[in-house]
Amino acid sequence: MLWNEKIDLIKKRYAATQFLVPHVNRKQIFRKIETEFIKRPASYYELNNQTTVFSNWWKSITCEEIGVKTDVLEKFISDVLENDFVWLTAEFPSEVLLYKSTLKPLLDLIVTGQTWTRTFHVVHLKYHYMISFRLEQEYVVIKLSGKQLHYDKLYVLLMQLMD
Repeated sequence: MLWNEKIDLIKKRYAATQFLVPHVNRKQIFRKIETEFIKRPASYYELNNQTTVFSNWWKSITCEEIGVKTDVLEKFISDVLENDFVWLTAEFPSEVLLYKSTLKPLLDLIVTGQTWTRTFHVVHLKYHYMISFRLEQEYVVIKLSGKQLHYDKLYVLLMQLMD
């Protein structure tokens, strides 16, 4: 089954009020995420102004990597999101795909997508934080980015869950 077919199954399982594949303003959303969290040099945008493909986010995020058990990631994401909508991106080697999701479809997409891509990014709709994670064999590597207040809260919550 292809990736788009898996997304179609998730779209059928959940209402648009829970999971949505946005078709407008994607480039603007990606650019905002990159500006807030990826910190590309200004020359990157000057050279790539016509580019509609965004990629290599995981490698470009320069913050601390935190290794946790898989069950800690699910609890952490659940505690952070509750019932809020977020931008969810699935990162493939050559592109990043964008979804607007609540918690349950987000977790389903991660489970469904882990055989296709191991890297995901969860971004607050108002760009307060980004939780990036890469699924490895026995654990998950997490990178936290965001405005200091939000970053501190996320970091403390993650540390508490690891204890």
